[in-house]
Amino acid sequence: MNTASQTTSSVLHDRLVSTDLGAKAGSVPHLVKRQARWLAATAVAVAAVGAFLVWGPIGLGNGPLWLPTTSGGVWSWSDLRSEPVAYVLSTENHGHGAAIIDSVVVTGSPLFAPLVLQHALIGRAALWGCTSLGPFGGPGLASCVQPLLHRAAGAVIPAGTLLIVGKHDPTLVLELTGPRPGQCWDLTSVVVRYHVGIKHYVGTYPQADIISCGAGGEPP
Repeated sequence: MNTASQTTSSVLHDRLVSTDLGAKAGSVPHLVKRQARWLAATAVAVAAVGAFLVWGPIGLGNGPLWLPTTSGGVWSWSDLRSEPVAYVLSTENHGHGAAIIDSVVVTGSPLFAPLVLQHALIGRAALWGCTSLGPFGGPGLASCVQPLLHRAAGAVIPAGTLLIVGKHDPTLVLELTGPRPGQCWDLTSVVVRYHVGIKHYVGTYPQADIISCGAGGEPP
């Protein structure tokens, strides 16, 4: 083989080696991306299985547990002494099985002072469909709910609860931190996690504008 042929062969070999190395190098990021997608999908699947094992099947919507909601207007109360506030909501179970409350949280408007839920409690209604906002030790709470409140977590809401002679609906009582002087908080929703058998629900109940103001504070 002459020198020109050897040179041409060497150049072709170098190009083939370079092309092969380039292809292999280009396949590395592609392989990494595929592995990343596979790992992400696996993580989602594991999380879903874990949630199922912890919570059981997830029900759709609010489920059978009913709480009153508000859709407009402003309901306010002036807390002149910055004492704990009671917000009372009647509760009904429209399903066929007992509902057991797991937890209760509230959300507040970011345009107002922070809203803190001190305790979520359950009692028995003294009046049908009674809803109240006022001091925790005030007459509004006493007129709506019978004495002897207990923690909402773990409370059982029987199926088909209706106010009849000798039987009073369970009533949710939220004990909220009183607003500071010159400030107001705005409760916008109540969120109840509960389960019926092995099926779990997250009920979200909008409350529009439930506002409490400290001394000197003014609702909008």
